[in-house]
Amino acid sequence: MYYSYSPNMDHAHVVIGSKSRYARSTPEAQVKPRRPRETVNIYLEDEFVGEISLGVLVRFSKLAKATYPRPAQPKNDHQSPKDGVKASAEPRKEHVVGATSGSKEWAEMAEQSDSDRATKSQNVEAKVAPNEESSPQSPTSVEPPTTKNLVISVPGAWVQPNLSIARHILTWMQQNRRTRNDEPLLPLTPVPLAKISLKVLIDTFTGVLAYDLAPFPRELRHEILTRLTQQPAKVEQIRYLYEHLPVDDPILNRMVTSFFEHSEAEHYTQAEIDAIYEYVHEEVDDAGELERHFDRVRRSRARKQTRVNAMEKLREGFENFAGPVAEALMADAEAGPTTPKDEGDGRRRRNRREQQGQAKDQAQTNINTTSKAIEAKGKAA
Repeated sequence: MYYSYSPNMDHAHVVIGSKSRYARSTPEAQVKPRRPRETVNIYLEDEFVGEISLGVLVRFSKLAKATYPRPAQPKNDHQSPKDGVKASAEPRKEHVVGATSGSKEWAEMAEQSDSDRATKSQNVEAKVAPNEESSPQSPTSVEPPTTKNLVISVPGAWVQPNLSIARHILTWMQQNRRTRNDEPLLPLTPVPLAKISLKVLIDTFTGVLAYDLAPFPRELRHEILTRLTQQPAKVEQIRYLYEHLPVDDPILNRMVTSFFEHSEAEHYTQAEIDAIYEYVHEEVDDAGELERHFDRVRRSRARKQTRVNAMEKLREGFENFAGPVAEALMADAEAGPTTPKDEGDGRRRRNRREQQGQAKDQAQTNINTTSKAIEAKGKAA
C-alpha cells in the first residue's frame, strides 16, 4: 500500500494528546520575557562608581529593580496547547472521494512505477524547503547590549556615603553574581562584625541604604544597635551618626534612648554630657529636628520615672502600718511562683508515669493469676 502526497489536500498535523495538561507546549508558548543584555553605569551623585550588568544589579538592589522593571509579557494571539491548534491556522478540509473517482485514483496509483513516485516526492521537498528557510527568526534572539545610568544616594542624609564603600558593595554584587539562591552569599565584610569599629560599620550601612540592598543585612544593623546599647556614644559618634543616616532611621532613635539610659546610669562625665547638649542645641542646623527628638525621649522617660517614684512611695506607706504582711509578701516573692497544686484551687493533674506503672502491675497480676488457675486445673485433671 503506497502513500501519495496530493497538493490538492490541505491538511494540518494532528498531535495525539495535544489537549491534555501534560502536552508539550509550542515554541510560541515557551517564549518568556527576558531582559536584554544591558549594562548600568552607577553614579554617586556626580561621581562615577562603576559599571555592572543590569541583571546582577536588579538581583541585589531594590532601587534598580524599581527603576528598571521587568518587561511586560508579550501578547500571544495563539491559543495555548491545552486549547488545541493555533487560532490562526486554517480549518482542515476534508477530501471526499466518490465511488467512481476513488476506483480511478487507486488504479492510477497502482499503475505508477516506483521511479515516478520518487520523482514526485523530490518535487514536493523542493517546494517545501524554501518556505522553511524563509520562516521568521525566533523572538528570543539576542539584542545588542545597551547602557543605562543609575544615581544612588541616601535620602534625608546630610552627608552622602563614601565613594569607596559604594564601589565595595558593587564588587560584592559582582562576586556573588554566580551564587545560586540555595547557597549562602559571600559576606559583605571579610572580618567578623564584632572586630570592626563603629565608624566603619556606619559607613557600610550607608552604602547598603544607598543601593537599597537585597537581601537586607540585618546582622549589620543589629551590631550597630547593640554597640549603642552597651557602650555610651560620645559626641563624635553622635555627630557622625546624625550626619550620615536619615532622621527617621531606627538607629538614631536607639542612639538618643541610649544616651539617656547611660546618663541615668552615670556612665557619662559632666563634661561629656555638656558637649553632647552643646552639639544638639547649638551646632546642628536642622530647624531643631534633633533637639525635638531629644526632648521627646526625655519627656517619655520622665513620665516612666514618675510612675516608678509613685510606686515606691506607695510601698513605703504600706510598710508603715502593715509590716508583717509586707514581710510575708516579700518572702513569697523570694520563694518564686507557685504551681497550681500548691495554690489549692481544687485542680488535679494526672501523673501519667504513675498511671502507666499501675497498669503494668495490674496486667502482670492478671497474668500470674491466670497461670496459677491453669496449673491448678491441670493438677486436678
